[in-house]
Amino acid sequence: MCFAFLYPGVLLLVPFQLSVKNLTNIRFSQEEMHLLKYGLNYSIEKPVSTYLANLIAETERAIKLLDTKMQNTYRFMAAKKLKQIIDSAGRSNVLQKRQLYVVKALNKKLAAENAIIAQADKGKTIVAQRCLPCVEPLFPVLAA
Repeated sequence: MCFAFLYPGVLLLVPFQLSVKNLTNIRFSQEEMHLLKYGLNYSIEKPVSTYLANLIAETERAIKLLDTKMQNTYRFMAAKKLKQIIDSAGRSNVLQKRQLYVVKALNKKLAAENAIIAQADKGKTIVAQRCLPCVEPLFPVLAA
């Protein structure tokens, strides 16, 4: 990504990249840093099996709200789409699995060192820092 700044008569392209500041002595691997640079809003796609039952139930609930004459038609169309989703779930996404592995390893590393990842400012900067003593007592409450 690049930001384009327009000055009178001059177009200047400045590369825009998320910044990750490490304020701890934890050494992050290249994969972990790469994943952190995506930012806090980055979402790893979940496997279809985790949300398939809920998707089927929600679809059936929505179909039942329709007119009784139209329900079978929409049920047939929904079944075709759900079959496509199930068939696509058979193909494993290697990148997704690797990213989930890296996130779990990062969580273990942060928990072992009693550190957190947080947003540093109003921008997109991310900081890795030690937990503050006043925040530590809240973890058992938040985990419950």
